[in-house]
Amino acid sequence: MGTEILCGYTGLDLLRLLFAAMVAILFLQSGLSKVFGWKGEMEWLTGHFANSILKGTVPLLLPVITVIELSAGVCAAIDAIQMLLHHIT
Repeated sequence: MGTEILCGYTGLDLLRLLFAAMVAILFLQSGLSKVFGWKGEMEWLTGHFANSILKGTVPLLLPVITVIELSAGVCAAIDAIQMLLHHIT
């Protein structure tokens, strides 16, 4: 449908690929930051929500948020790889 810009990819294909890569990097970096800096994340979030209605939920929700971020990053990375390998448009 579109005009090829680079290696058989159209502008929209490249935009999709770059967006998937950006989302993968964003969520993987955030999730891995939480995994490797668990104590610091817990302390910061506990202090941040100390005066809110969410103050008691930080220990419960931090693992949930971490798993969701890592899952979203892995899914976006898989999507980007599939677009590269299979030229999905």
